[in-house]
Amino acid sequence: MSGGSLRLDDAIPGLENLEGILELKVGVLEAATNAKGQKVAEYAAANEFGVPGKIPARPAMGETLDANASKYTEGLGNLLMAGMDPVQAMGQLGEVVRADIVKSIRSWKTPPNKPATVKAKLRKTGGRVGNAPLYETGAYVGSIAHEVNKK
Repeated sequence: MSGGSLRLDDAIPGLENLEGILELKVGVLEAATNAKGQKVAEYAAANEFGVPGKIPARPAMGETLDANASKYTEGLGNLLMAGMDPVQAMGQLGEVVRADIVKSIRSWKTPPNKPATVKAKLRKTGGRVGNAPLYETGAYVGSIAHEVNKK
């Protein structure tokens, strides 16, 4: 503290030793592939943003982040104020965000699949999956991960 002002690295334990910037990535990371070797990020993006005339937008990740933004910022602040190492705190936050996105993908219902898509999914999965718009093989939901990087 100097001149009557409070520096963030004085207020939050561990920041004074942190060099650089921490980056938290949560979602389908670049290297994720399905059982056929296809990049999961490609069809995750198609589901998140939609494909005009083919796939309606189903923004499970974006809506999850928007709905929980204050929970995430408050949670990270609480971890840091409690003295947790910033890298560990970001990792713990990443796991919370990852779990929230997985829950959202698994429970996503609208817009529903078209009847032909439900029929095809039932046939492909032996009757296990029908009208689960963001779930068929489990590759998408299984690819949700997080990583913390120092820059």
